[in-house]
Amino acid sequence: MKRGIIILGICIAVAVLIMFGIQRSTQAQGPGRMGGEAGGRPGGGQFNASARLLGSVQTSWAGLSFELEGVDDTKLSKARKVYMEEWKALKKMAKDMEEAGGGMGSMQAIRGESDKLKAKRDEKLKDILSSEEMAALDKWEKANQRQTGNRRQRQQR
Repeated sequence: MKRGIIILGICIAVAVLIMFGIQRSTQAQGPGRMGGEAGGRPGGGQFNASARLLGSVQTSWAGLSFELEGVDDTKLSKARKVYMEEWKALKKMAKDMEEAGGGMGSMQAIRGESDKLKAKRDEKLKDILSSEEMAALDKWEKANQRQTGNRRQRQQR
């Protein structure tokens, strides 16, 4: 009798583990993952204009804040206001684009506008940072941009 209860307990435990495994594997293939959903990109998920537009601001801010040596808190505080201005403008552009049913074509159409915002940011940063700091930031951004571009090309293959 004891042996039967032990075998029954083991069978129940195995069944629960199998059910848990099946449940987890079906969640991993839900909408928006691996193959996307209606209106999504092949290969997974919706096009996220906000993430694409804001990526350059995030990269630049991270480079200035964490990679450049010797940039003091006063300069960072002033620079933060410049980045925040661009951040808000890009978020608005992304929201407007997504509401208009945007996609990759819309993203390319507003790229010129985002380039203008970056140029405006760089001009304002020149008033805050030394020429050496500005050159170091520009060098870091370009190096990081190349790495991101290479990663995107590999993902598209």
